[in-house]
Amino acid sequence: MAQPTLKDYLHFGNNQAFSCHVLYHHLQSSRSVLRALGIPRGGHVPPQLFAPDSVVTLHIDGPGNLERDAYFPHVLNRLKDNHLLIAKLMIGHTNWYNFQRSSSLDLSGFQHIRHLVIHGSIFSESHLCSLLSSLPSLRTLELHNNLMQNHGNFVPSAGQMIAPIGVLALTLGNESCWALLDLFVSNRSPLLPGALRQLVLRRPRGADTGDDSLSQKMSALLEQVRFPFVLEVDDFNITVPMPPMVPLVNIKEIVITLCVLDNYYDFNYQTLVWWTETLKNIPGRTKLSTITIKVELGPPTSANAPYPHDRATWEAFDEALCRIEISSGLEHLRYRVVPRAGYEGNPNYDCETMTRWLCLRCLPRARILYTASQDADFRVLDWANREVDVSAFT
Repeated sequence: MAQPTLKDYLHFGNNQAFSCHVLYHHLQSSRSVLRALGIPRGGHVPPQLFAPDSVVTLHIDGPGNLERDAYFPHVLNRLKDNHLLIAKLMIGHTNWYNFQRSSSLDLSGFQHIRHLVIHGSIFSESHLCSLLSSLPSLRTLELHNNLMQNHGNFVPSAGQMIAPIGVLALTLGNESCWALLDLFVSNRSPLLPGALRQLVLRRPRGADTGDDSLSQKMSALLEQVRFPFVLEVDDFNITVPMPPMVPLVNIKEIVITLCVLDNYYDFNYQTLVWWTETLKNIPGRTKLSTITIKVELGPPTSANAPYPHDRATWEAFDEALCRIEISSGLEHLRYRVVPRAGYEGNPNYDCETMTRWLCLRCLPRARILYTASQDADFRVLDWANREVDVSAFT
């Protein structure tokens, strides 16, 4: 009979090859966890044991079969061995409430986890905050399309550890996701104020219009930042005027995503206006060194237009990119035209035409300014981040 390997201990729920009963008794029959998993004494896992992952990752995905499994908590506890260097935890489609006892899904005590991803799951504010405070090495947190219940009722205990998260990525697709932003700027926040170095905000395609308080919530979070940081914001389908973000004094890099709607030239112009006003609000002498303008095309279409709509809005955005407060310190300006997610490399997408219009009609001043600059580097990139030759664009 085949014996479990390290991979079998890293996948629970969907794609689980052995029952927790078998895994537990396999561990019990060995002198140590490392010996049972075929890991050298030093705890350094040979890459071939966990490929294609680049780090040792524990996956818990759709664990409905484990909610009343008496062996699952015991196997989890054995995996917390300090010599087993599990560096990433991915939790998907998990309902914390279905685990009747907290010990049934006890994820505390993993000393080496630096990266936590939770997606499509249901939990309370207390579940989330308790988990974050129990992972001392955690530095990157991703929360995508989750449902957080009972928010606002969590009271942090005295002396509870606050996670020094450096990278925070959120996909905001429902009201409880917006409550996460409220949590992170409140006095109940499980994040260490000022530790943030990168904020990524995404919106599922097809989701409703973003909350019109997005700018205010982002500003409240970014006002706490003390280090040079990276800001990457999706197109949140803004349909009403929204005030710009607060002056981004410590901004280092901005990634601006603009989504095309029904054809290659139909953009959400309120989003463009909001970014224009935010760029105009950036003071001089910041640390801003890189701006990426990413245009995401909508569904494949043969629709054509002689020029982009609302040229005045594009001209204002172009002018904001050329402000002396920005151009004096900017080192990299990037234009990227990409298909919508899942269509990378699809021949039905005419990325070249949109790239041409972006360079010649939408943002020509910025292209000329930063191409001529000896201090800045201007490039146009495709969906795979390969440089596109635009020297023939006239």
